[in-house]
Amino acid sequence: LVLYATLRLRPVPHLRWGIDIFFIQFTIQLDLGKPSNKITQKYSKYIALFDESHFSIDEPIEEFWQAVFTDIGAREQEQLVDKVMLVHKLLYNEPKDYSFMCVELLIAVLHNRGKAAFSTWLYKFGETTISNEDLPLPLHLLVEKLKSTPYKTIIYPMTRDAHEFNFSISNSIYPAVACIWSSIFLNENIIRFSVKNEGINALLKKNAKELQSFVDAFCLIY
Repeated sequence: LVLYATLRLRPVPHLRWGIDIFFIQFTIQLDLGKPSNKITQKYSKYIALFDESHFSIDEPIEEFWQAVFTDIGAREQEQLVDKVMLVHKLLYNEPKDYSFMCVELLIAVLHNRGKAAFSTWLYKFGETTISNEDLPLPLHLLVEKLKSTPYKTIIYPMTRDAHEFNFSISNSIYPAVACIWSSIFLNENIIRFSVKNEGINALLKKNAKELQSFVDAFCLIY
C-alpha cells in the first residue's frame, strides 16, 4: 500500500499553522495467483454446453481451468468466458467434448496477448528448459503438464527434420489440446502432436476442423 499526499502549510487565526491536503492516492498491488478449485462451479453454465462422455479424460477439468486462468483477475476471467460462451452458442448446436472446451478457453486467453501467441507457445515444447520469461505463466504451466505426460519423439528427416510428439496416454487433456492446437495453428511439416489411439486422433482432428470457425469468429468479433 502506497500513500501519496500533497500538503500546504498556511497561517490560521489562533493557531500557529493549518494544513491543506490537496490530494491522496492509494496504490494497492494485488497478487492474482491461482484460481480456486471451485472455478468450474462458477462457470457451470458454460461447461453445461459440453458432454464429458464424448471424450473421457483422466485429470479433473478444474486443473486445466486453473492453469489457463493463473494470474488473470476474476473480472477478466468472467469477461473472457462470457465472450467464449456467446461465440460458441452462435456457432454450435450439438454438445462438444471437453477438449473442445479447453481449446476455446485457450484461444480466448491468448487472443488477449496477440495472435502471435497462437503459433509460438507449443514450439517451446521441444526445448529442454522453459522459463517464465519465455512463456507467460499460464502457458508455462500447460507446457510443463504436457512434458510430464509420457511421449516419444519421432523425427522425419525427409520433411525438413519435422518432429512429431506421440503421446502414449490418450485420455489426458493436455496432449488432446496440443493435438488440436497443432492442427489449427502450427506448420505440421515442422512440428506436430498426436496420441497413440487412432480413434481419439480422428476425434481431435475433427475438433480442430470445427474450431477453425470459432477462431475466425472470435477474432473477428473481439
